Amino acid sequence: MFEIWETGAPGRRLGEADDWDAAVGELDAECERRYRQAAAAGGAGRCRFEIREDGQTAAVLSWAPDLTRPYESAVAALREYGEMP
Repeated sequence: MFEIWETGAPGRRLGEADDWDAAVGELDAECERRYRQAAAAGGAGRCRFEIREDGQTAAVLSWAPDLTRPYESAVAALREYGEMP
């Protein structure tokens, strides 16, 4: 079981998934949601997310929406640069 968290003060559990691909999909959906919120509000700060497996950190993403262009999958970009399987 994988859990998706936004880390910060306080940390917030965003969801869970049965496998890695589903967890990454949940993380990407959260980034897209944050992008839409930032676009509506005129900007937003950096977010830090974790995917955890059995209580241990499996992946970390520090991300900020780039409102100068349309949303691009954060996960696809990481995979393109070889940062994520």
